[in-house]
Amino acid sequence: MSEQLHHLLRMSVRSYITLRVVPLSIGAHTAMAGAFKLMEFAEFRPVVYVESECSNLFLEKKIEIQAHRKILAALAATALSEEQSREVIRTLATELYGGLHDHEWAQPADLAQE
Repeated sequence: MSEQLHHLLRMSVRSYITLRVVPLSIGAHTAMAGAFKLMEFAEFRPVVYVESECSNLFLEKKIEIQAHRKILAALAATALSEEQSREVIRTLATELYGGLHDHEWAQPADLAQE
């Protein structure tokens, strides 16, 4: 997990990636039903991709796309900011792996140079 947290920190400073943490303290939220990907294209209608252990599903109906956009909007409203999210990940990595010296946890400015 240490390497995964470090990777998230490295990736979070890239301009085309937004990493925001939804804190457990908010309790139940709209995305708890499972992960999905809302894919939008220049020349095609948007599609929601849902994957589970035994199957996958592409949702294409307008009402399905709208429902998933509402989920994303609700998450955006409750998630921490990008900097707060990086700090949570940094803190978690330090608290869980602070005694391990196999990684030096860099600051975002250092990570942007990688």
